Amino acid sequence: MTEFKVIDQSHFAEVMEIEKALFGREAWSKSVFQSELDLVPNQRMYWVALEGEKVVGYSGVAVIDDFADVATIAVAADHQRKGIGAVLFQKILDYATDHLVKRIMLEVRTNNETAIEMYKKYGFETVAMRPNYYGPMLDAFVMELVVEND
Repeated sequence: MTEFKVIDQSHFAEVMEIEKALFGREAWSKSVFQSELDLVPNQRMYWVALEGEKVVGYSGVAVIDDFADVATIAVAADHQRKGIGAVLFQKILDYATDHLVKRIMLEVRTNNETAIEMYKKYGFETVAMRPNYYGPMLDAFVMELVVEND
């Protein structure tokens, strides 16, 4: 059974292993990831998905005023397509709407059809493309969700 928790330093090494395995040369460095975690919970929020004590996924978001930016979402290759990414993404959406954001933005590789379809199911629309965002010939779509807070 998968458990979802707010990230803490004890998860850092396993998160970095997943980051490197999934993203290779485009992976965040330890210092970049650590600088993000240093901002939790004041300017950032990150979660991990755990199976027992093992980290199998993570996600994070930055919320500034009424704007949220999805920082990252990743699930270990051997745990993908089990709904873990959807739960991690829902954590981001819930956190953002709890903080009364009006817009949520994210970047996604243009060839990541699975993620793009998931984002579209939540109502995200493609608003731009960023050439070479993830590296040479690795373009990104910028997607946005306008949130209606009652």
